Amino acid sequence: IACPSDLSLSMGTVCWELTASDEAYLFEPATARFFPVEGGMLAARGGHTATALEDGRVLIAGGASKAILAASPVGDPVSGREIAILPRDAAGEGAAHADLELFEPEANAEAEDLERNGDAGRGLFVGDPSEGARSREPIPLNEARFFHAAALAPHDGNQVLLAGGIGNGGDPSTSYSVFDARKPGGPGVYDNSENTALGTRRVAPAALALGSGDEARVWIFGGALSTASNGELADVWAPDAMDPNGTLAPAADETNFPNPLGPADDRPEYALIRPSVASFEDGAYGLVTGWYGPRCPARMPTAAPLLP
Repeated sequence: IACPSDLSLSMGTVCWELTASDEAYLFEPATARFFPVEGGMLAARGGHTATALEDGRVLIAGGASKAILAASPVGDPVSGREIAILPRDAAGEGAAHADLELFEPEANAEAEDLERNGDAGRGLFVGDPSEGARSREPIPLNEARFFHAAALAPHDGNQVLLAGGIGNGGDPSTSYSVFDARKPGGPGVYDNSENTALGTRRVAPAALALGSGDEARVWIFGGALSTASNGELADVWAPDAMDPNGTLAPAADETNFPNPLGPADDRPEYALIRPSVASFEDGAYGLVTGWYGPRCPARMPTAAPLLP
C-alpha cells in the first residue's frame, strides 16, 4: 500500500497493511493436531498477549485488528532496514483494542465423546459477565494496548500486570493496568487514573514475575526506544495491600540495577526491544534472551534505536 503521508518516513520506505485473525486453536501434542475453537476469539487480534490464570482460564488482552508495517532503508549504501509496526488501518484509523477476553477451556464440552478423542475441541472465548452469561462483548480495558507486556502476578494467580505498548495515537505508553479475575463486580482491570507511570514510554517490553511472598515482584524490562539514564531501563512492580494497582518504581531506585558491583555507567544496551523472558528456580532467577537494540547506521557516530 502507499505509506501514510502523516508519518515521517524516509525515501524508499515500503509499507504493507497487516490484517489480524480471530481464529483460535487448541493444540494437542499427543496427536500433533490442531482443533479450532468454536466461534473463535471475540475480536481479530495481533500483537496481543495471552496469560494463563491459576484457575485454568487464559486472559487475552489488547492487540489490534489491523496494522501498518513500514520498512525503511538504513545506510548509504543501504545496509539494512528499520521496521515499524503501527496499530492502524490504511485509512489512518486506529485499530488497537482497549479490551480483554477470557478463554474458558471447559466450556462447550461434548455430551458424549463419539470420536473418542477426549473432546480436544472444547473451549469458548467469553467477555464481560455484566452483559450476561458467556457474553460475546469484550471486557473493557483502561486504554488500547498493542505490543505490550503481560505477566501473571507472582503473589496471586488471578491477577495479571499489563504494561506499556502502543495506543491508537501511535505513541508508546507510559502506563500499566492490573487485571483481576476475582475483581468485585466481575473480572476486569482496576481504575489506573492515579497510577504512577512507567519510568519511560515502553513499546514491546517484557514483563517477568520473580520472587514470592513479601518479595513478589514483576520486572518490566526495556521497550525504550532511547534512554537518557539507567533509571529508564526497567521498572519494578510490587503488590500493595492498600492499593489493588500495586506500586511501581524505576528498578534503579528499588535496587542497584544495572550495576550492582561496579560504577553506575550508562547501559543503553539494556534497552531491550522485545526480549523473551522466563523465570526459573521458583522465581529466584530470570532468563532474558534475544532482543532488538541500538545499532549505528553507516557513517553515524551514535546509535540509532530500532523502531517498534
